[in-house]
Order: sequence, then C-alpha cells, then structure tokens
Amino acid sequence: MLRRARPVAFVSVTVSAAVLASLLTTTPSFGEDGVVATAAPSLAGIVVDPASQPAENVCISVDTAVDGVWMPVGLPEPVRTDATGAYAIEGLADGEYAVSAEPCDLPAESVRTWAPSGIESPAVGDGVVVIDGSAAESADIALRPVGLVATSAPAIVGAAVVGALLEVTTGSWNLSGIEFTTQWTRDGAPIEGATGTGYTPSTADLGRTVGATVTAGRAGWTTATASADGVVVGEGDGVPFEVSITGTAIVGGALTVVLPSDLGEADFQWYRDGIAVEGRTFAEYPVGDDDAGAVLSVAVTATTAGHTAYTATAASGVVSGGMFTSKPKPVVAGTAKGGEILTVAVGSWLPAPASVAVQWLRNGIEIPGATASSYRLTQSDVNAAVSVRATASRAGYETASTTSSTIKAAMGSFTSARPTVSGSVKVGSTLTAVPGAWKPSGAKFTYVWKRNGATIAKAVAGTYRLTAADLGAKITVVVTAGLSGVTTASVTSSATAAVAKGTISAPPPTISGTVAVGRTVTAKPGTWSPAATFTYQWKRDGVAISGATRSTYVLTAADRAHQLTVVVAGSASAYNTLTKASGSITVAAGTFSAPVPTISGTRAVGRTVTAVPGNWSPAATYRYQWLRNGATISGATKSTYVLTASDLSASISVVVTGARTGYSSKAVTSARTSPVAPGTFSAPSPTITGTRAVGQTLTAVSGTWSPAASLRYQWFRSGAAISGATKSTYVLAAADLGTMISVHVTGTKTGYTTLDKASARTGSIVPGTLSLTARISGSAKFGGTLSAVAAATSGTTLTYRWYRNGAAISGATGRTYVVGSSDVGKRLHVVVTGSKTGYSTKSAASAQTAAVPPPARTTAIPGTWNCPSWAPIKGNESSMIYHLPGQSFYTRTNPEACFSSESAAIAAGYRKSKV
Repeated sequence: MLRRARPVAFVSVTVSAAVLASLLTTTPSFGEDGVVATAAPSLAGIVVDPASQPAENVCISVDTAVDGVWMPVGLPEPVRTDATGAYAIEGLADGEYAVSAEPCDLPAESVRTWAPSGIESPAVGDGVVVIDGSAAESADIALRPVGLVATSAPAIVGAAVVGALLEVTTGSWNLSGIEFTTQWTRDGAPIEGATGTGYTPSTADLGRTVGATVTAGRAGWTTATASADGVVVGEGDGVPFEVSITGTAIVGGALTVVLPSDLGEADFQWYRDGIAVEGRTFAEYPVGDDDAGAVLSVAVTATTAGHTAYTATAASGVVSGGMFTSKPKPVVAGTAKGGEILTVAVGSWLPAPASVAVQWLRNGIEIPGATASSYRLTQSDVNAAVSVRATASRAGYETASTTSSTIKAAMGSFTSARPTVSGSVKVGSTLTAVPGAWKPSGAKFTYVWKRNGATIAKAVAGTYRLTAADLGAKITVVVTAGLSGVTTASVTSSATAAVAKGTISAPPPTISGTVAVGRTVTAKPGTWSPAATFTYQWKRDGVAISGATRSTYVLTAADRAHQLTVVVAGSASAYNTLTKASGSITVAAGTFSAPVPTISGTRAVGRTVTAVPGNWSPAATYRYQWLRNGATISGATKSTYVLTASDLSASISVVVTGARTGYSSKAVTSARTSPVAPGTFSAPSPTITGTRAVGQTLTAVSGTWSPAASLRYQWFRSGAAISGATKSTYVLAAADLGTMISVHVTGTKTGYTTLDKASARTGSIVPGTLSLTARISGSAKFGGTLSAVAAATSGTTLTYRWYRNGAAISGATGRTYVVGSSDVGKRLHVVVTGSKTGYSTKSAASAQTAAVPPPARTTAIPGTWNCPSWAPIKGNESSMIYHLPGQSFYTRTNPEACFSSESAAIAAGYRKSKV
C-alpha cells in the first residue's frame, strides 16, 4: 500500500533548472484544520550486508530519470542506514528514481548496489516510481560483496622428502574473518583425503610435484582460492634394520648372515679386518686360509621404496687356524768337520702346500743367521751338538716344528797348491796373487807382498801395482787361508824376475777449435798411462813459435795460410819420457757467416717492425738502415722501426752490416715486405655479465683491444638505444622488464679505422627476486619475549606468523611473541613473508626453538582453582603451606602460587601440608 505525504518545501538536485522546478513542490498542503500534515517518506527500505545481516551506516544515493538518462539527486542531508539497516528519504517529487547503497567508509567489504540488489543501475523505466510523494513499495537492497583476494600467496614449509611433514600457510587476504580449507595436490591432481594444513609425502609422491590449494570462505561471500608453489619430493632417509652372523669362525668353516624376516632384496659385502673381500657378496661365507686370525664382518644394504639405502653391519669373532696332519723329522747329511757344509731334507708336510723354514741349532740354541737348507760348520761348532729345526706354516693353520738328531763336529785342516804371481814385471804394471786350489772350500785369504824378501808396507791386497821403489827388485807374495773350524795355513809364492822401467802409453795429440785467424785452438794430449807431466810447443811450418808453449794458442795474422802443429812431451818417475806430435793444419783467414736478415711484425701503419739479423759467426757489431721502396729512410738506423703514414702502400726492407776487428765487414739486405696497410683494430665482440633481473646491474665487458683504443658505450633495449645509457654498466629498470638488452662498444684512435662491436642480446629481463631469511632471537622460556629477525631485500614489506609445535598460534602475527603457559614443553618457530612491488612474494621459516622449559613457579589457571599440569603443587600464601595432588586439602585450596616441584616450593619459603 502506498503511503502518501506532503512534499517538503525544498529538495536539492543536481539537474537543470527546468527539471528542478518540476521535481519540487512550492506550496505546502494543509489539512482541514489548517495544520501542516506529517510528511511520509518518499522512499524507504532495508539494507543488509552480504551475510544478510542489517547493514548499519551505509550511504544512500538517489538518481532521477531525465530525458531517459539517470541523473544524481542532491539530497539536503546525507542519508545513512540505522542500526537495523533501515533508511528513509523524504520530500521527493513524483517521478522515477534509482536508489543505490554503498559503505560510507573505506576500505569496504561490499560494493555499490542498486535496488533491487544489482551491481548496475536499473534501466530507465525499471526504477522506483514516486506518486503523490511516496513510492508504492519499499526499495530494499542486499549489498553485493567485494571479491575475496589473496594479497600474498600461501607457501609450503618443510623438507620435501618421503616421510617428512610439509605444512602450508594460508597467505594474506584482503578481508578478515575468513575460514580456510586446504587441498593438497600431486602433479596438479587432488590427493584424496589430503585436506589438512599438513601433509606427509608417501612413496607415491617420489619425484613428483606436491602442491597445496587454499580455499578462503566467508558467509555471504563467494569462495576464492590461492595456490602455493609446488615442491618436488625426494627420497627420505634410509629405514634402519639389524642383521647378525651364525656359524663357526674357523678356517674350513662357514658363516651365514641372518636377516629380518620382512626385509626384501639386499646386497652383501664381506670384510676381513675392515677390508672388502673381493667376490664375497653373498649371504654365506666359506672361511678360508687367508681369514685365520682376522675378524670377519658383513655389510648388508637394502632399500625401502621412497627412501635412500640403509646399510647394517655385523661381525664375527677372531677366526681360528687349522692343524698340520703330517710333521716329518728333518734329516742332516754331510761331513761333521769344521769348514764342511751340512745339508738338510725337511720331508713332506701335510696338508700341502706348506712353507717350511729351517733353523740350525748349536747345543739346542739357535745359530744366528743359520736359516738356509745348508750350513757350513765353524769353530763354534767343534765338539758341539749340531741339529736343525724345521718349522712349517700355512695361511690359516697353526705353526708346527720338528727337530733332527744331533751330530758332533771335529776340527778341520787345509790342503793346498803353491800360490803364483801373474802380470808384467815392470814399473806401473799390476801383479796379481793366484792362491791356487785349497780344501775345504770357502776359505778367506789374506796377502802380504814382499820386495827382495822384505814386507812391503800396506801391500796386503790380492793385487799389487809396481812402483818406482820396486825398480830392479824381485817380488813374492805370502798367502794365508783361514776358515772357522779349520786350522790356519800359510804358503809363499816363487819370486818374480827383477822389476824393469815402465813404458808410457799415449796417442798423438790433436788440435781442437777453428783454425782461422782470431780463433783459439787447443792441444788435446789424449789419455796417457800412467798420468804424466806435459810440456807444449806450437810450430808454424815446423818451426817453433816463440812463446807458444801453453796448451792453447790464439791464431794471429802471421799464421794465415801456414801449417800449424803442436808437440807434446810427457814424463813420469821410473818411466821413459815420451814425445808425440800432432798432424799439421793450414790456418785460414777470419770470415763472417751471416744469414739474410728478416723483418718481423705487422706491416700496418702504427705497428713496429723489427730487423732480425740472424746468427752471425763470429759475433759482430751491427748497423741498420731501413729502406722505403729501396730508398734510404732518413734517421731510421735502429733495429726497430715504427711504420708511419709515409710508409702507407710502400714496401719496406732493411740493410744489416756486421763488423769486427780483423774481419771483413759484411752487408746483407732483407727481402722487401708487402705494401704497408692502414692501421686496424683487433677487438672481440663485447659480452654482458650480471643477473638479468630488474634492479640488477649489467656490465659491458669490452675485451682486449689491440692497439689500446678510446672506448664509448651505448646500451640498447630490444634494439633501440636507451637514452643516457652510455656507461660501461647499466642498472636494469622497470622499463626493461620482458625486453632483451644489448650493448655497442665503439673504439677510436688517430690514424685507425673506427670500429663498432655489438654484443649479443640477453634473454628476456625477469622480475626481481627477493632475498629473505628468518631466525628467532631471544630466550624460549616462560614469560620471555622472542623476536623474529629477518634479513631481506631493501624496501621489502614483512608479515609474521608464529607456530607452536608446527600449528599456527591464533593472533600471533607480530614481529615479537611473549612465551606463555600454553607454550611450556612446546617448540616454537616463525614464518616471515616478504613482498615488494615488482618482486615475487617469498616466505621463509625459522628453525624451531628448543622445547620451552617449565618455570619453577607460576599462578593458577585464570578463573579456576587449578594449577597447570606442569606446575601441579598448590601454594597458600596466607599459611605458607603447599599441597601435593592427592592430599586432603588439595582440591579445597585456591592457590596463590603453583610450583613445578617440591624443591621450588621449599625454596620459596613454603612448608608441606601434613595431611
């Protein structure tokens, strides 16, 4: 039913004057009694929020239809809804209106909504009609909600391996009061039943990407979703198991590995004293000879699906050795006299093969060093009991020994022939004593040489070199034989003939060196026997050269074209003097040997060329003259020459002249070069180093230019020059995002062709990446304050979320957190989320604290007479008595203090209740 009322005297609208006149009534209406009637509202309605609850303090706007177009109506006073969501507008002229509502304050949780509850204004003709000052029906509006939007994405926290817990944060959203649900995914597909905030990957997730989608909801609002970046799941730690070894650890026995009944396939490796035994890779192990005395162990490696391999080990005791079954007694053979050799036969030991060592014994005591199969009897063995012990050994077996019967040795004696003296009987020759055949064998001989029957001092070797003192004398030698266990014997040789003078042996001397004027020649006597004292005389055409009596001689101009010889005379005591002459050599004149010089270096303006004389023989003093097209270049008389502009297109050559005193000068000209070219640069294409992300610095690396040049730089963005970017470095700006960057390097130098080198383009420039780490500072104890300490890229906005044993703590979103009673026994950590314009949002989780220890004293749980479970002892301050759980007055005590232990209560001055 329409409610009619008199229009108010004035309504303000923002339309034209003509329209305004038609919307306002100028004469008030009176009742029959002359009293102005009470004004009824022209428009009224109820506004509710998206949750269908009354929307208080919502601003109402009114438009009117003018010439088929909605125009706003200016109301005298702002119209807002009351606590019930109701509003009323009075004094509107008859006509068609559009009514809208929107929150007066920002930020808002709903958007401007038109009656009847539309986001867009109604078409002209579908508005609310006011007739006789009131509308036929109320203009109710249900506000449309703003969309739910995640302002920062959720993030997955935890180690991405099989068996380890992953957790997902909800991220940040534009509205409060939101409820969240989670769905975990595997390679983008939902994982059945995985809808909690935490998820533990299984073997089905190995090598696949696990992600999480968070759905945000609020009554009256359309749900929205946001996804965390997925993580690739790796293998978890190996699954432990135990093994043992059965069997007897003895050579010839066998050992076996005992495995858990539920263990799958496994790999085996046996070890001997910690070293792998080649080929022993099975569960059974036959104990062999090499194992005796060792400890055998086994490593068993098995892999559980989704986990890395785990290796379990077990060890045996020390392996015992075997025993020999046949141990024969050794048998000794030979003559039992001093100096004679005894031998032993050890027999056959079983099992074979066995290594048998022998040890000869004297009166039952080991003879040092006597460990061979044969033994020569010595003086110590005469009248002693001699035997031999055989000791057999084999890998893996116990060592065993047997001993032969004893024999008694007697003293031995020598038999011999007369010794003789061999060699030439003259000074300088060597005589040798020949002892002859002595029995028993093995005797050691000593010698004494005599001159005419008198002993020659220190002549006690088997040989004797005749000296000048022996000249004319006769020589004999006394040979004495000695052998342990045999009586010593001496025999003298027959005398030699009288010793004669020695003869020097020498080759003709030779002349070494170049036989030419200015050269030094050397007389080479050769090897003289015995060593002699030399004199020299150089001769020219057979005539002695005055003063030329040294071993060397410098050839002079007087020697040119003459015959040169040298005579060497050698003398030694008790030897005849010997003279030897060299062959003659004609002396040549001094000359140079010189190659054609060459020119090295690049034939281009600005480059240096170098004259290379080559190797002259003998060494000379050089002069240089450079030529241009065969003509002398003034002042160019050094070994190097820098090519100038005058040399462009000309051919260059050089004349090298060598000189030396006593030698003819020699001039040699090089070949002409090819025409001299203009100067050019040698330069690489520049490269670009640095990270291709906004905010990072790129550096142009010009490389090495030859010759050095003056360099200019110009940076390009996708082929277009960047204004002002003319340095060797360039900081990437927002304008570079998604483009490709390159740089041109231009080198210049006077007289050289300008060279421009361009780098390759980079890949597309990507957004910047935030740097973010998180840690906790402070003491994790009851009542303590923990602080989140984040290291992040400058300008990063940070948000915080604290966790208790992995579960988010309600309301704990500040940078600091005060440890409370709910945290006792729990581990805390914080997740810091960073965001910055132009950068990807990033979250970082701190390490967990240690479990929060309970304090010695606290207060009762607020609103109760109960102490926390970790501090159950009740203390009454008025009586200074403490009560233990189970005592008579425990439940009837309202504690002022709670203690975690009796010692804490006693330390606080309390005494224990008696009942």
